[in-house]
Amino acid sequence: MSNKYNWPVVGHDKIKNFLQNSIEKDNPAHAYLFHGCQGIGKVEIAMLFAKSLICLKQGDSLPCNHCRSCEQFDKLVYPDLFILEREMNEKTDKKKQFVTVNQVRDLQEKINKRAFLNSYKIVIIKEAHLLNKESSNSLLKTLEEPTQKTIIILVTDNKEAILPTIISRCQLIKFQPVDSDSIYSYLVDEKQVDRTTAKEIARIVNGRANKADEYQSDSEKFQNDKQLNRDLLDLLKKSLTQRFATVDKLIRKGSTIEEVNSLFDKLIVLFRDLILINSENSNLIVNIYLENELTALAKSLSSKKIVSNINILEKAKELVQKNVNSKLVFENVLVYL
Repeated sequence: MSNKYNWPVVGHDKIKNFLQNSIEKDNPAHAYLFHGCQGIGKVEIAMLFAKSLICLKQGDSLPCNHCRSCEQFDKLVYPDLFILEREMNEKTDKKKQFVTVNQVRDLQEKINKRAFLNSYKIVIIKEAHLLNKESSNSLLKTLEEPTQKTIIILVTDNKEAILPTIISRCQLIKFQPVDSDSIYSYLVDEKQVDRTTAKEIARIVNGRANKADEYQSDSEKFQNDKQLNRDLLDLLKKSLTQRFATVDKLIRKGSTIEEVNSLFDKLIVLFRDLILINSENSNLIVNIYLENELTALAKSLSSKKIVSNINILEKAKELVQKNVNSKLVFENVLVYL
């Protein structure tokens, strides 16, 4: 990877090298699909890639972060940068369920115009899996007939929810979780986090380097999430009556799909830790601060039961994503875990 590029993102060296080479050769693809689990740096690399393409200096450090284009980019007022994401619902003050067809049509109108600065027009579509059928079909027309010097980057943590016809017109770039050793080194060497805390963070983020940054800068958030994992583990030890009594504390009125599925994800990670313990790989568990409690629980559950529980949780996530009542789904899950 060239030292020329100023891309301060942990990991993903092959991807950064690939994208940087395309800048050097001036042959970026007209459309990319960045896919991989949430929080591992997809949007950050998309933004750095875009910023490097439009940087006016094109010198020894890209992006330079000082030219007019870079400054406009940082303020999100660069005239040829378009970021597409779900709009806010004014009535509920929450994000809408999907990216709408009107948003895509408005985008098409903008990118069909001549670039303001005779440079690249760059579109970054966050949560591309939340394009609905209409907006997906509308976007497909743009991908089939790309305008000159326009680059569209779709970002998703659920590639399977995107139309195959859209996928086929994109350069696919798969982001893998960043290894915990790299995150640990980053926290200790660059952020001066103490080694014990760095080790806990590097494991608990499960390859999501962005989450590591969040935790090191917000210790209260880190401690709260650790406690939530502990509470979820304790929930598995309780009677069904006790479990149901806890539901209202975990799922409140107005909880979003993302918040509910985050609970399911945390439970899935706990069960995967149990599998690692049962297979004598406890050195690889994510929740290392819960090792004693996990080890005690692992003795009471067979690997078959643990795998079955993970499957139940994965199906629950799909139901919540389809707008089935979150509280009801969670209660049904607790019956079977």
